[in-house]
Amino acid sequence: MDQREQAQRIWSDTSLPSANRIGATKALSRQTADRIRALLTPEQRTKYEPPPPQDGPAQAVSNAHVEVWMQGAKER
Repeated sequence: MDQREQAQRIWSDTSLPSANRIGATKALSRQTADRIRALLTPEQRTKYEPPPPQDGPAQAVSNAHVEVWMQGAKER
């Protein structure tokens, strides 16, 4: 839930260029995976595989159109 809230803040921040939002979101995913690993036992850590970075529709559109794509995702 914390990751979701932080991602919402990133994508709501109009002062950040679109390209920076994508990078910030990926960094947030890595930070979340690190936080999860910190809670796991050594045995669990060897089995934990965080979800791969999302290279879905945001990668398919140009950076100039990311805002339009995000608005469409919000409306769904």
